[in-house]
Amino acid sequence: MDISLASQSVKKAIALFLSLIVALCVITPFSLVNARAAEYVPRMSAPSRSSKYYTSGNPYYTTGYGMPNCTCYAWGRAYEILGKKPNLPVCNAGQWYGRNKSSGAYPYGSRPQLGAIACWGHHVAVVEQIEGNTVTISESHYSGRYFDTHNLTRGRESSYAGTFYGYIYVLANGAGTSPINLDNYIMKPGWYRTDTEGKNLNIRAGRGTNTDIIGKIPSGTKINVTEVKNDWGHVVYDGVDGWVSMAWVENI
Repeated sequence: MDISLASQSVKKAIALFLSLIVALCVITPFSLVNARAAEYVPRMSAPSRSSKYYTSGNPYYTTGYGMPNCTCYAWGRAYEILGKKPNLPVCNAGQWYGRNKSSGAYPYGSRPQLGAIACWGHHVAVVEQIEGNTVTISESHYSGRYFDTHNLTRGRESSYAGTFYGYIYVLANGAGTSPINLDNYIMKPGWYRTDTEGKNLNIRAGRGTNTDIIGKIPSGTKINVTEVKNDWGHVVYDGVDGWVSMAWVENI
């Protein structure tokens, strides 16, 4: 074999190899980002007890309130989901929803979404899966279980941990994984369809379950919501003028 030709072949092979390395260095980060954003990965088992999300990088842990603790867990889980420290409150669980609402850090509402923080008067948890009206949350319990999961029924969250305030949508801005379209769950006036599992949806005289029931709407009925306030929608159906819970209607 001619030595000069062999030398040229070697040089070409090296150049090709180096170009592939450069290409991988450029492409891989974007590929990882796209893969990471493509699908929400639910946590159905306990996190590592040495994970920075729940320990060294978590303000609850560093101030002596590590897991088992619902706030330490929910804050850490949001950190894990987003890949960066969340702009969530550092306070008692019952203050999370109100403080987020006041600060405007994240959108909030009554409809579950993946990665959302479910907030009660004395508890917070994270939405991991949604199948129909079944909402699976992951959680930790102060002076109790380190980690577990639990199935809620959409619209009946108060039956689990007392007064339910709503959900904080930490993924609503598309950060981290699984970008979310706000139009899917931030309610506004428009046409909806009732989704009450075959039961009737109550029309109430005011915005709240403590107001009188003045009418009913069958499940699957198309309704026009003319105003939305605090997760209650104003409707006129079959001559009845009142309010319905927006937790039981779907966009159409």
